[in-house]
Amino acid sequence: MDDNGQTPNMHFALMDYDGLKVVIDIRNLPDPKRRGGNTGAFYLGRRDGNYIQCENASVRLSRGGGGAYDNDGERIYQYRGDGGAAHAQNFIDALRKNSNEGLNAEVEVGHLSTVMCHQANIAFRAGKEAPAEEIRNNIKEHEDALNTLNDMLEQLDGNGVNIEEKPFILSKKLTYDRENECFIGDNSEKANEFIKSSYREPFILPETV
Repeated sequence: MDDNGQTPNMHFALMDYDGLKVVIDIRNLPDPKRRGGNTGAFYLGRRDGNYIQCENASVRLSRGGGGAYDNDGERIYQYRGDGGAAHAQNFIDALRKNSNEGLNAEVEVGHLSTVMCHQANIAFRAGKEAPAEEIRNNIKEHEDALNTLNDMLEQLDGNGVNIEEKPFILSKKLTYDRENECFIGDNSEKANEFIKSSYREPFILPETV
């Protein structure tokens, strides 16, 4: 959408985590040409959340819960959630008590659990315009990434988006140093500009907390 947002409504990244390929995508636009309709995109029977495919089963989760399914689609375990209803209040309560003891998730755990999302956003902001075929060539060895790209193209077309007028943004390959929490090697300089936000007094995040 044409607004002041720094990250896009349609976005996906292909990551290599110690040899394990991971596809992350965000598609929070209607999907009028397909099953999702005006409520958003569908992926293998789910509208949103996390889809983790293993050898003999998959785990499909969202804030409202989810389940584990065998490769025939039969549910073998159910996870329950409250849709995040108590999440914000839990954090506010911890602030009021000036204590992290009651947090459902320790701050560092929350930080680490979102790193891959931030990496994808940084890659977008450090990238450059590219045609769809160039993106296709960059991910051609990963079937699920190609499927995701094709789904996105169809969804964008259903929303009347002309990708020649509003092309994709493609990032160069980035390498992340988990110990030092920064990008290293080729193409890292531009990406590292987005590791930390710019601040203004008195809203300063100190180097040591």
